Order: sequence, then C-alpha cells, then structure tokens
Amino acid sequence: MVQVKKLTRMTVAVGIMTAISLILSFLALTDINHNNEADLSQEWAMVRLTFFLIVLFMGLAFATIWIYSQRK
Repeated sequence: MVQVKKLTRMTVAVGIMTAISLILSFLALTDINHNNEADLSQEWAMVRLTFFLIVLFMGLAFATIWIYSQRK
C-alpha cells in the first residue's frame, strides 16, 4: 500500500514537471523558429529534456494504472 502511494505521488510530481517542461519547450521552439541567436544548443537541450520527461511520465502513468488495476 505504501509503495502504491509512493508511485502515485511520483507520477503526479513527474506530471507537474512535464507540464512545466512543455511550456518551456514551447518557448524554446519559438526561439528556435525566430532564429535570433547564433547558438541554439540550450533550446534544443530543453526540447530533448521535455521528450525524456514525457516518456518517463507515460511509463509511470501506465505502471500506476497497471498496479491499481491489479489490486482489485
């Protein structure tokens, strides 16, 4: 029971980080599109980080759903 609550809290935390990351990724992609800077490596790093967080969140969400469905 404790592990299920811990997994749920972790999923919510990663979900919040993913939502914030999506906003920052949108801003980074807007900056990339405007191409005002010579070096866009930080913007592309933000896009990569967002992709990683989305994949992590999806994995945690599916694991949480799977565990909750197996409990009943």
